[in-house]
Amino acid sequence: MKKGNKRSAEEWLALVAEWESSKQSQPVFCQERGVTHSAFQYWRAKKAVTQRQSTEPELVELKVTKKPDLIRESSFRVTFPSGLAVEATPPFNSDTLAQLLNLVKTV
Repeated sequence: MKKGNKRSAEEWLALVAEWESSKQSQPVFCQERGVTHSAFQYWRAKKAVTQRQSTEPELVELKVTKKPDLIRESSFRVTFPSGLAVEATPPFNSDTLAQLLNLVKTV
């Protein structure tokens, strides 16, 4: 690999993968390979963001065993990986909530 921080993205990502499988601290790993810790942290964060973006969110189907028109007792919050959140506090209409969740799936 090249000296200094003039490495390709592939080289940086390979370094991050190498560190992940090592038992070294980041500072020691970086010092031994002649890279700055700040540049290494940048590429480590960039890899993490790329992995999160490439992962499809998993939707889980929920079966409602009792379908009241108005729910008066329970509240909940669903937060999606994008940060979008849907929160419902009693009382709320279950049909309206179902329509909202179906709309969110298409976004």
